[in-house]
Amino acid sequence: MIEKKILIIDDEKDFVDMLKGLLETRHYRIVTALDGEAGFNQAVYEKPNLILSDIKMPKLDGYALIDKLKSHLGTQDIPIIMISGIGGSDSIEKAKALGADDYLIKPLSLGDLTKFVIRYLD
Repeated sequence: MIEKKILIIDDEKDFVDMLKGLLETRHYRIVTALDGEAGFNQAVYEKPNLILSDIKMPKLDGYALIDKLKSHLGTQDIPIIMISGIGGSDSIEKAKALGADDYLIKPLSLGDLTKFVIRYLD
């Protein structure tokens, strides 16, 4: 069985650790970054099967990150699920217009997260 890799990018370390713990129990390999710039570098280096990213982050916000990932040949085909406390339709539409595949609003149901992850990886 090929192990699927998920990159989690969020500046809230506790949230990253919680997601990592949840997803590791499903036997995914988890890679993390605490800001958008480090997240982009991890995506290029690690080539994950899925990216989960926040919007409000230091160095490179989630919108700029999506744009950069979708413009880079090595990362343009990786599905991106945004997970953000910003829940307005403008934010969702902007993220999707830039290339995000899905958008979940914090606080999120772990069941919803699991369904979305499975949709892209299983």
